Amino acid sequence: MSGDFGKGWLRKRTQYYFRVPTMFVDDVKLYETHPGESYEECRENVRRVLEKALA
Repeated sequence: MSGDFGKGWLRKRTQYYFRVPTMFVDDVKLYETHPGESYEECRENVRRVLEKALA
């Protein structure tokens, strides 16, 4: 191991973690799911992002 497991190691390596689904339009994140989100809520958010992308 390289010994780089000091303070802040996890934060540095998880900085670019996203939950799935995560949706971007023109490099702008419009939606990212959250723990406990229902299927219906996720579906509505995906529909909203699709409509915005097609506009």
